[in-house]
Amino acid sequence: MEYLGIPFSVKNTPCLQPDFLPFAPWRTAYLSQARQPFRIAVEGSGTVVYETRIRGGSPADLRYLERTIKLLLWSVGGWRVTLQGDGVLISQLGEIFSPHGSRAFDVAMMETVYGRPFCVEAAGARSLALSTITRAPSPCRPSVPTSSTASPRLRPRSAASV
Repeated sequence: MEYLGIPFSVKNTPCLQPDFLPFAPWRTAYLSQARQPFRIAVEGSGTVVYETRIRGGSPADLRYLERTIKLLLWSVGGWRVTLQGDGVLISQLGEIFSPHGSRAFDVAMMETVYGRPFCVEAAGARSLALSTITRAPSPCRPSVPTSSTASPRLRPRSAASV
């Protein structure tokens, strides 16, 4: 298969939807040639930073970042997205994640959840330093809190408590 100029393979093609494009194998193929650093900070109850790479100049860059931001919003939540990297892509992502953009539903949902206006902004001169911000887990393998201070809804249950 090929999507936005990125060839990738899928082990099993769904017979009822043969044109389905799974994100994970495409993402792996995309990242195999990505070299330009890009950071995404999502601020909600706390702030997480996801470090990634883009190809730079590829039409696939915007799609990759849009899907990654959407994944982060729905996995960790947030009302502010701060981006550090290519300025043209940051501007385009600001339009996509706006009240009238293609991700207007996501914007409205995050505004409802956090009770604040949603915004996408460039980091500018300020650095998204990992020393002051918690790094996000891999979107494909989120960490599960295991300490007793974790929320009871998020704490793994033992077989005896079920």
